[in-house]
Amino acid sequence: MVIASAGSPLQTQIYGKAFDKLTKYITGGYDGMGDFVADIRLLCGLIMVVGVVRMFFTWLSIHLWLLIGERQQERARSRLLSNLLDQNLEWYEQKENLMGSMAQVNRCIEEVRVALSENIALLVQGSSSIVLLLVSAFISSWSLTLVIMASAPLMALSSIIFGRLTFRFANEENNLSAKASKILDWSFVSGNLVRLLNGKYRDSVSFNQIVDKSAKAFIKMSLSIGSNQSILRVLSFLIFVQGFWFGAYMVSIGKLRVGQVLTAFSSCLILGTHVSTVANVLALLNKGQAAASTIAEFMEFEEDENKSIQDPEVIFDPILSGKLLQLEGVCFNYGASEKPNISNVSAEISNEHFTFIVGPSGCGKSTLVSLLMKFYSPSSGRISIDGLDISSLSETQVSSFITLVESNALVFDKSVYENIALGSREISEEKAMGACDFAELGTFVRSLENGIHSKISSSLSGGQMQRIGIARAYLKNSPILILDEALSAVDQITRQKLYENIRKWRKDRLTIIVSHELSDIADGDYVLSLMNGEVEKYKQQKGDTFGKQKTGSLEKFSSLEDSESIFTDGLNYGPNKAKDLEHGSNSDELQILSVFAVLKHCYHSIQSKLLIMIGLLLSLLSGIITPVLSFCFSKLLSNVVDQSTKLTSKEKGAFFWSSIVIGLIVFDGAIYFTSHFLLAFSSERWVVDLRKKALVIINDQDMSFFSRKYSKPAELTALLMNDARDLRNLVSEFLSAVLSLIALTLLGLIWSIVSGWKLALVGTAFVPLILLVTVSYGLFLSKFETRYKDKVGEVEKFNHNAVSGVKTVKAFGVENDFQAGLKTKLSELSSVAKLRACITGLGFALSEMCVSIATGAILYYGLYLVASMEYSYESMLQVLTLLTFTMASASTLMSSLPEIARGQRAGTLFAQLLSLTASPIETSGTDQIHKHIQSENVMSFENVSFRYQESDSVQKKVLQDLSFSIKRGEVVGIVGASGSGKSTIASLMGRLMDCDRGLVKYESKPVKTLDPLCYRRNVAVVPQRPKFFEGSIWENLLYGVDKAFIDKAFVVECLKLCNIWDLVSSMQHGLDTVLDERTVSSGQLQRLCIARVLIREPKMIVFDECTSNLDQANADIITDLIISKLHQSNPALAIVVITHDVEMMSHLPRLLVLKDGEVNQDGDFETLSSQMGEFKRLTT
Repeated sequence: MVIASAGSPLQTQIYGKAFDKLTKYITGGYDGMGDFVADIRLLCGLIMVVGVVRMFFTWLSIHLWLLIGERQQERARSRLLSNLLDQNLEWYEQKENLMGSMAQVNRCIEEVRVALSENIALLVQGSSSIVLLLVSAFISSWSLTLVIMASAPLMALSSIIFGRLTFRFANEENNLSAKASKILDWSFVSGNLVRLLNGKYRDSVSFNQIVDKSAKAFIKMSLSIGSNQSILRVLSFLIFVQGFWFGAYMVSIGKLRVGQVLTAFSSCLILGTHVSTVANVLALLNKGQAAASTIAEFMEFEEDENKSIQDPEVIFDPILSGKLLQLEGVCFNYGASEKPNISNVSAEISNEHFTFIVGPSGCGKSTLVSLLMKFYSPSSGRISIDGLDISSLSETQVSSFITLVESNALVFDKSVYENIALGSREISEEKAMGACDFAELGTFVRSLENGIHSKISSSLSGGQMQRIGIARAYLKNSPILILDEALSAVDQITRQKLYENIRKWRKDRLTIIVSHELSDIADGDYVLSLMNGEVEKYKQQKGDTFGKQKTGSLEKFSSLEDSESIFTDGLNYGPNKAKDLEHGSNSDELQILSVFAVLKHCYHSIQSKLLIMIGLLLSLLSGIITPVLSFCFSKLLSNVVDQSTKLTSKEKGAFFWSSIVIGLIVFDGAIYFTSHFLLAFSSERWVVDLRKKALVIINDQDMSFFSRKYSKPAELTALLMNDARDLRNLVSEFLSAVLSLIALTLLGLIWSIVSGWKLALVGTAFVPLILLVTVSYGLFLSKFETRYKDKVGEVEKFNHNAVSGVKTVKAFGVENDFQAGLKTKLSELSSVAKLRACITGLGFALSEMCVSIATGAILYYGLYLVASMEYSYESMLQVLTLLTFTMASASTLMSSLPEIARGQRAGTLFAQLLSLTASPIETSGTDQIHKHIQSENVMSFENVSFRYQESDSVQKKVLQDLSFSIKRGEVVGIVGASGSGKSTIASLMGRLMDCDRGLVKYESKPVKTLDPLCYRRNVAVVPQRPKFFEGSIWENLLYGVDKAFIDKAFVVECLKLCNIWDLVSSMQHGLDTVLDERTVSSGQLQRLCIARVLIREPKMIVFDECTSNLDQANADIITDLIISKLHQSNPALAIVVITHDVEMMSHLPRLLVLKDGEVNQDGDFETLSSQMGEFKRLTT
């Protein structure tokens, strides 16, 4: 870059020598015109040669700097994931707004990449040029250079002051953007719950408030940047005037030649341009510094106290058989909690028998498992395996011989094979299929279009995901296996088969099972019973005590669909929806819209149209001022030539033109600041409005929207919060640059033609060449920029998946596998980045070369015309200055094209969003539900049919002419086998989907005719898996509630009904306590979830497997609540219970038994049990 930057001072030296030759010719120093033309031809040819040589070095240097930026980006993303995976789970649970911060860090990495590539390249080039131009200027005339550069300290002072302000406001904007990203991540990942609880409006309000604050920070930053750029622009132009007077004086007294003045003058003038460029770069580097500060703050990881200075893996790699696990006085408490979660737990667990850990919700079962996995370390006591204290082992070593399978087994967005082989090495397809058969998944996997290599996602049912977890554990085959509610979502028949398989596989191998299902305990198993974090008893099971105690009441026969719950990510509820998701439109490449097509699509969302028009008009005026300034400069230069040729000095004219130039410079600075600020202000308002509108549009889509390409939660968050910044540049930079360029080019060319048409035509001939290079470069760059951003999106999504599933990653010890996977993704990104860097560097280089060739040609022909007496030197200088300014300004558009290309991609995606029509199920209907108008049937299904779209040509029929009704005050259970349609019914009741045929009615009105908000206030759903956002218990309980005032006593009463008030009241801040999943069990979270629904006082509640995560005592409390207490407080309340708990069914007055999408049986428990039919088949 330094070599490339040497071209400017070298060209200015040649430029000055050319004018010395002209002076010599005018004063009779040449014998004839031929000698003069020969010398000029050589000098102008050298200008062209320097431009060509400079092109190669510029291309190479920009290419290399871009690759350096890419290298730093790769290192940052790789280190980010590596450091995140190195943290223990305690760090994750203490980290607030993790996913929102990650989205912002991704953007900051991009800003740092830009700062370290394009901007550092420009900084090096600009700084080198400044130094070399100063040297060139001092060589020509040190005195004139000092006079010209007198304003340099002011430039430096301005850069320092406004640079600090820019850093401060950029940091503030980054922090606010992270908070906004947190809201988006919750809204998109938990889209079903957000819709059912009417929370999308609350989220929109919170999001709008934060992005408004973020916009204020950006506007302040724009003020700082605009002020600095305007000041530097004025000072750099004033260099011309302050140098003119002194230069003219030195020429008049014979101290300097005109060539020396022009060389020094040109050097300082170009130097001023470089100073302005460096100032702009420094402003961007300040943003990059703020971004780096955000990344550093996020990556301030605390050293794990349990890690020794030297990694245990380096010291030794133990070989453990896993025959004996000992707990000796183990205690543990979370954070500053006064009451220990685990207290003095001691036990010896042998491989000779299965060990069950049981106890009520919140007793410490999951905490104990986390200690065994070394996710946390005991505050006191000792855990050892085969006599070896695990505190001396690393997490990776522990996970290598202990496998944990949890109830919410995570499925990654990969193929079935890749999901099952997670953590295993060199697994053949046959072995993987064997694991599928072991986990009772073989039939399902073989039904997929691409078999075991079909791509799946978290749209699988809960039972299917759990069995994938079992298959993983089977392949890993570690000495110790821990199943933490790992089969809670599997139907009873499959559950029994799996336990038979597991008992055969794990014979004489240490196996620990955490379960609420006491019926799973067999004769001879050991039972470790916990109560309030202490060992209540630990003994061997004799006989069928637990079986008799339960009398089979907890037997579960539910289908895969039972477990599926309507709260899985995406709308793919059908059990066979996992058909190869790679097919369809997702493979289509994004068709990038042109800039003006993007603006046309987004035009109606622009609120500040008047301000944008004013800003663009001022940009147009700024473009007009440039050729006017060049004309005035030519007049001043003519005066210097007059002094050198001893012609009559035009001092009055010089004073007049100097005054005009000063006035124009100040006026131009004011216009530049005003136009840029107005465009930045209005474009930020536009982007903020786009973000708000896009969120509303996304919230108005059904859940199938999130399964489309570019519509995954992480991608949408990045689009709204990160890529929108690129879109902002289309208005704030591209439109103003284009208008200024058009005005400058047209006026400059027209003016130059009027002043001297012969020379102007030569210059005009180069304009199409420069425009052709610019347009071609823009087209190629847009293509590669889109590919590049797609690859960046894949990398960010990969990191998002790894972090969101960090517990599974650590449990299987596959941190290295994910880092290797990231390395592959980064390699793919690097391949595209190299091509992109090549194209970007070539574009810059060709632009500079075209300007150099054009300058050499115009200078040669201009001097030739003066020598042949066709032009006066004044006319030649006038045309030459106009053309040089015009072409130099035209080439500056090239530097904006990379940002414009990124903005086009973001604009295309936003245009797609804005063109979406709202889903009728989310927006249709205006009828209200009036309390005084009540029908006998609260909910009814009339000949309802529903099909899932499995692929482009295959549909899966789930419901077929289904009809039933639920009366006011009635309690109804819905049960059925695999594929019977229970979760589909729950989704239709929650108004998450629409039926293909028939009607779903509420209060005798079709659901779609009712206002969605009103409907969801009256019909509430309790999900199988509770979800809460980062906030206080009070905020979570009242999420989506639109009542102006909520009586705290009523909230407390609801919590007491759910047997959860004692826990809440025992917390340090009561209802204002921030929910911490480390101190709240899944069962306790489920009870909070039920209380959240009761606070809404709905007319109908749908319980979707609401007792699946509860121990028997709490399950009995919830059953009693559903059967009697709720009706005591509200006799008209209708209740629907989707369950596979036989104990729960035995208390329900009415059961609907589904088969093949129809109601096969309808009656009470005793009647159905005595009849031969589907119900008896399922429960036998």
